[in-house]
Amino acid sequence: MQPAPPPCEWYRTNEVTVSVWGAFAFPGNDDSRDSRELIRFHETFEGADTHEFDLGHLSNDRFLARDGSWGGGGSIKYFFCKYIGIGVEEEVFHVSDVNHDEDAVLAGEAGGGLEYRFTRHIGIMADFSWHFLDGPNNNFGMVRSGVTFAF
Repeated sequence: MQPAPPPCEWYRTNEVTVSVWGAFAFPGNDDSRDSRELIRFHETFEGADTHEFDLGHLSNDRFLARDGSWGGGGSIKYFFCKYIGIGVEEEVFHVSDVNHDEDAVLAGEAGGGLEYRFTRHIGIMADFSWHFLDGPNNNFGMVRSGVTFAF
């Protein structure tokens, strides 16, 4: 009898992965819906009369400026060990016409996710993360789902 071949390595040292995903972000503020307070908030941070075109979607979140935002992104990662690597990722969200001259500063992120590979080179991913930004009304959560290609 011949011995069984060694198992296929699904995750490898010196692997490069490229991922693309769709995402939904939602604010983590106190959900105040007093329209006078929301108008004052947006006039302070965006200027007068910018709230009138989109009153139904206002929130008191300076980053998203709405109740939720769809977007997407992508990443490139290099794994110098089997399970440890470095990478760069970018996300883009639709956030209306907010004046971002004083952008919130990223202070931290926590979350987790899963990846499942159908083959050695193609898989799907999904994750959740919570982003902690400068100021109490800027934190937001994000859910992502997408496809991963490994080379």
